[in-house]
Amino acid sequence: METADEFWRMYEQLSLRLKKKYLKKTHFSDSLDHFTKLAKHLDEERCPQYAAFCSLAVAKCEQSMGNGLQEAKAYTDAAEYFMRAHLDSGELNYEEHLSAALQAYSAAVKIYIEQGQTSAAGVLLLKIGNKLTWAKKPDEAVIFFQRGNEINQSFPSAFMTGMEGLILCLVLSKDHLEALNTLIAYMHYLHSRTDTTLEPYRSTLGRCKLQLVLLSIVTQDALTKMYEPQQKLWDVFEAVHFTNPIAELNAEIFFTIQSIMLAVKYREVNSFQVAINSCYAYWNSLERTLLQEISESLYCKSN
Repeated sequence: METADEFWRMYEQLSLRLKKKYLKKTHFSDSLDHFTKLAKHLDEERCPQYAAFCSLAVAKCEQSMGNGLQEAKAYTDAAEYFMRAHLDSGELNYEEHLSAALQAYSAAVKIYIEQGQTSAAGVLLLKIGNKLTWAKKPDEAVIFFQRGNEINQSFPSAFMTGMEGLILCLVLSKDHLEALNTLIAYMHYLHSRTDTTLEPYRSTLGRCKLQLVLLSIVTQDALTKMYEPQQKLWDVFEAVHFTNPIAELNAEIFFTIQSIMLAVKYREVNSFQVAINSCYAYWNSLERTLLQEISESLYCKSN
């Protein structure tokens, strides 16, 4: 596909054919097949924004044929193409493709909910949140993670993934106090599970505890008083221990967090870097983001 003009010429031909078929009250399968093939060709030609228009046309055909789930899939395909166009453009501040992607995604979510496919809707909302996080749009991602978490409460694995994505986006958005409240709520959820001694609840709860300590360091200047669960955990980490008192964490991580707390308290930049580097492979995206913020703050206070 050499030019946009060529695409629009082929697209208009297919649309005109579809219109004529509609006026004759014939089925849409032929036009649907042509739009699908054109979308695939445009994708291969690295023209995702044009492939997206074809997928939108497919969605309209599926709607006219009463195929709700296939319509949702076509909207999702269109959204994926628009999102790819946004990410591949190298101009992430160009919002037109992103806006079109979110509209298509939202249309698919709405159809899934109307069709009673709540699990599919919840999974798609998490996927949108992750895509927006990757596109460096954490503020927008927060909304989709929140909607996904509302739907996914009956699906523990999806709910846990959504909560972790939400907390990360709140931190990336610099909404640290809301991230703190959300993390504490998430920990209450994990404690409410009857099988917290089993994976993945045990390891997840351990990460939440170290994340709560890191968030407490980040927010200590903004809080006049720690929340009760936050203060209790802080006291455990701040006390002198010869063995690891946190069952959900291994000893190396526990004592590393203690070293980080001491380095921040005494503004020891070098000690801080040694501590985080000793377990660098362990930290996930949220923890690395928090450690980076702590490092920047510590560096500023030490100069």
